[in-house]
Amino acid sequence: MRLLFTCSLMAVTAVGQGNVTVPFVGCAETGQTGAIAAPKGRPVRVNLSAKVAGELAYYQAGGFVVGVLAPRGWQCQGLSGSGGAFLVVLPSAGELNHFLTQPHELIRGPVVRLSFGDARTSGRFGVAQVVARVFPKYISFTKEVQEAFGQPESEYPTGPPPGDRVTRRSDEAVRFETPAGQRGLGTTDYSLAPGDRPIQGSMILDASPTVTGLATVSVRLPEEKPPLVEAILARFEEEMRPGGRAGAKQRK
Repeated sequence: MRLLFTCSLMAVTAVGQGNVTVPFVGCAETGQTGAIAAPKGRPVRVNLSAKVAGELAYYQAGGFVVGVLAPRGWQCQGLSGSGGAFLVVLPSAGELNHFLTQPHELIRGPVVRLSFGDARTSGRFGVAQVVARVFPKYISFTKEVQEAFGQPESEYPTGPPPGDRVTRRSDEAVRFETPAGQRGLGTTDYSLAPGDRPIQGSMILDASPTVTGLATVSVRLPEEKPPLVEAILARFEEEMRPGGRAGAKQRK
């Protein structure tokens, strides 16, 4: 199923305003509608220092309107289904191949993951759980899902997970950090498990005029590099901000 991400998830084009560029890396995508070839693109302008930019690249799958910054030289793959889509970027081809061929094994090591949950399909359950955790203004959406499918309230605990550090940036946007070895917002996305490094990320809810989707980027680097994490999260938030130039677009 092709996904439509509406106005709260408006995206700017890949080439933004900046003095330096990072390489564009196209990522193949597989899903219910078949395979989509890796796109080709130009170097991407970024608002970063040359030092930080030199460690990053911009990864984008063929069916995605936007991509994500991640460490340069990593490997990527897009996947999509009825509940949403995600792009996973891993340090090596071997790790990516292991993830793709062993789907029941969760990622415990370094990763950058960009995901879109569709609240109008089977993805509604995951979105409703996150809403209960960190988007209290839209708790009515969670209650509607719970009641419509006869689920107990225990399936939708409220408030941030214990141990998580959450910074609210608006009613529809938060940043989070899930500590090493713990479950929390960082492991809410399918495929990520606790590891020996924390997971940092950003979540943006599409709630205009109703809840229709959730965009998330989750980052776990092999070593502590705050400038790289900040660059990845800030770029994601720039591209997802309301009023972005690309407007409401259907995934290609």
